[in-house]
Amino acid sequence: MEACRADPGSLGLTTGVGWFLTKHSAGLWSTAPPAGGYRRIDPAATQARVDATPHRESSGPWAGPATVEATAVTFDRDGTPALGVVAALTPDGRRALANCHDPAVLAAMTTEEWAGRSVQLTTDGTTNTLRP
Repeated sequence: MEACRADPGSLGLTTGVGWFLTKHSAGLWSTAPPAGGYRRIDPAATQARVDATPHRESSGPWAGPATVEATAVTFDRDGTPALGVVAALTPDGRRALANCHDPAVLAAMTTEEWAGRSVQLTTDGTTNTLRP
């Protein structure tokens, strides 16, 4: 806001994502109202357009081979890796999410590229886990 106010006529963009990268948000900021005025867009129509785009089905509970798409690591207050979250593709193309608590794997996730790696996932029927 301060940057836009300091530069009249400028635009600003903010973006954000949810915890498991499943929800996205964006804000477009301006120092002037839109030329055509403000108008409300029907959220149901917008959602229908989003739902019509290509997407992957969720695997739900999954045990077996998978290929890593992406990883994220959260850290404890003392700076040590605490939890790894893995998004992976199953052989049939569904997306599986899994957790990892193994300290050696978490350390590797912070220093090495994991996208494209073949991994094994296990499940307890509720939570998928990356098997070290």
